[in-house]
Amino acid sequence: MAISGTREGLISLYRRLAPVMRTERKLYLLGIFFTFLSIGTTLAFPQVIRIIVDDAILGDRLSIITPLAFLMACLLIIESYSISKFFQLFGRAARRNVEALRLQLVEHLVEQETAFFDRESSSKLMARLMGDVGQVNSLLAGLIPSAIQQFFFFVVGTGLVIYTSPPLALVIVVFLPPIGYGASKLGERGRKAAHDLQNSESLVAQAALETLASIRTVRAYARERFEVKRFGGFIDASIQNAQRGIKASARVQGFARLSGEAAVVVGIWAGGQLIIAGYLTAGALVSFILYAGLVARATRNLSEFSAEALRIHGTTEMIFSYLDRETKMPLRGGLRPESVEGRIEFENVSFHYGEDDGSVDHPHGLQSINLRIERGEEIAIVGPSGSGKSTLVQLVIRFYDPDSGVVRLDGVDLQELDPSWVREQMTYVSQDSSLFSRTLEENLQYSGDDATDEDVAKAVDLVGATSLIASQPEGYQTEVGDQGARLSGGQRQRIALARALIAQPAVLILDEATSALDSESESGIKESLRNLEFSPTVIWIAHRLSTVIDVDRILVVDRGRIVADGCHAELLRTSANYRELVETQLVGE
Repeated sequence: MAISGTREGLISLYRRLAPVMRTERKLYLLGIFFTFLSIGTTLAFPQVIRIIVDDAILGDRLSIITPLAFLMACLLIIESYSISKFFQLFGRAARRNVEALRLQLVEHLVEQETAFFDRESSSKLMARLMGDVGQVNSLLAGLIPSAIQQFFFFVVGTGLVIYTSPPLALVIVVFLPPIGYGASKLGERGRKAAHDLQNSESLVAQAALETLASIRTVRAYARERFEVKRFGGFIDASIQNAQRGIKASARVQGFARLSGEAAVVVGIWAGGQLIIAGYLTAGALVSFILYAGLVARATRNLSEFSAEALRIHGTTEMIFSYLDRETKMPLRGGLRPESVEGRIEFENVSFHYGEDDGSVDHPHGLQSINLRIERGEEIAIVGPSGSGKSTLVQLVIRFYDPDSGVVRLDGVDLQELDPSWVREQMTYVSQDSSLFSRTLEENLQYSGDDATDEDVAKAVDLVGATSLIASQPEGYQTEVGDQGARLSGGQRQRIALARALIAQPAVLILDEATSALDSESESGIKESLRNLEFSPTVIWIAHRLSTVIDVDRILVVDRGRIVADGCHAELLRTSANYRELVETQLVGE
C-alpha cells in the first residue's frame, strides 16, 4: 500500500509540474544531455580500473598505466564539466519556471472575488507564494536532476553489474528489495513529519507577517512580548516536527547505508570465492564492487528522493488548489456601455456574509433593500455600527453580489456589466484607504495611467493637499512608507481623495473618507466636490453631523434595512432612529 501510494503521489506530482516544465523544455533537454555525458564518464571509471588491475598490474604491462591514468583524468574533467552544466541548466530552467508559477499565482489570486480574501488571510497567501513556491524550486533545480542521474545510475549500473558477473549480480539483487522496502517503510514516518513541518513552517511565516504588518497595533497595546511568545510557540512546534523528520531521515540513512554496504561486503566475499575458483579476475571484482556500490547508492538516493518529492507534492497541491480555483466573479466579461450617468437602483436586494442563519434580522447583511439614487445626487448613509452601511455601498461597486434582488447602474443589472468597467466608473474611498509603499506621485496616479500632471495638480488642490506636497522633502517623489506610514491620518485621506478625483468617476463612494479631517477641512472638500465639472453621484457614509446635514438625502440604515429616507430637517421630525443617532452618535461641532 505504501509503495502504491508513493507511485500515485509521484505520478500526481509529475502531472502537476509537467506543463510548467514544458515551457523550458529546451534547457531541460540540454541538461539531460549533459546528464548522460556525466553518467557515461562515471560508468567508464570502473572499466578503466579493471584494465589497470588485470592488464597493467597483473598482466605485467606497466607501460599502459600512464596513458590509462591520463584517460581517467580526462574522464574526470569531462564528468566535472558535465555535472556543472547539468545543474546550471536545470537551475536556470527551474528559476524561470518558479518565477512564472509565482507570477501566475499572483495573477490568479488578484482575480478572485472579494469574499475569497475575507476567508484567506494575506499572511497565509504570502507564505504560500514565497515559501511553498520556493519549495518547488528546490525540487526542479536539485531533486529532479539528482533523481534523473541516480535513476540512470541504477538502470545502467545494474546492467553492468550483470554483465560483469551474473553470479555476483544475483547476490546483489537479493539485497535490493529489502533496501527499497525498508527505506520505503521507514520513509512513511519521515513523510508525515515533513508534512507536519511544512504546515508548522507556514504558521511560523504567517505569524511573523501578521505581527510585523500590524506592528503599530502591537505597540499601541504594548504586546511585543506576547507576540514574541506566541511566535516562539510556533517555532517550538516547528522544531518538534523538524526533530521527528530528522530522526526518521537518520533511520532511513542508517538502514540504507547498512543494507547497501552489507551487500557490497557479501559481494566481496562471494567474489573472492569466484577468483579462487578461477571464474573471475581481480580487476573484474574491483569494477563489480564499484558498480554494485553505485547501484546501492542509487537505490538509497532514489528512496530519499521519493520521500522528499512526496513532501513537496503536498506543497504543490496547495499551490495548484489556488490555481485551479475558479473565481465566482470574473474581472472581465459583460456589457461595456459607451457612456454612464451614475444612476443607482436597488430592487428587493438581500445579502448575507457567509452562511445565512435564517434570521430576517441578520447582523451582518442586508434585507429587502429598495432604493433609487439619481444621477448627480449627493446622499449620506447613517446608522449604528454593523447596521449594513458599508455593505450597501460595497454592493454598488460590486465587491459582492446580492443573494437575491438586483442592483442596477443606469437601469442595467450590474451582473450583466463588465466588472472592470463598472469599477472604472466608480471610485470607493474608505476610512482606512491605505497608500502603497511608493511615491506620492505613484499613489496619486494609481487611478489612471493617462492622468496628466495638470489633472494631478488640480485634484490635489481640490482636496487641499497642495501645501502637503510642497512641504515634503522631495515633493511628488517623496516615499510615503509602508501603507503611507510617513503621513498622518488626515494627510493619507487627502491623498486617497485626490487619487479618487483623478479618476473622474461617475459614482464617488466615500466611506468615512474624511473622518481624520477637521470639520472645516471637510466642508471645503464637500464644496469642491459639488463644483466638479464631471458632477458625480456622491454617496457618503458618515458618523459626523457636519458630513450629512446639508446633503440632498439621508438614508438611515438599521439591522440591514433602510428605516428612513429624507433630508436632515425632515428626518428630525419623522424618524426616531435618526433623532437617536443625532443625539448619541452623530457628533456636531
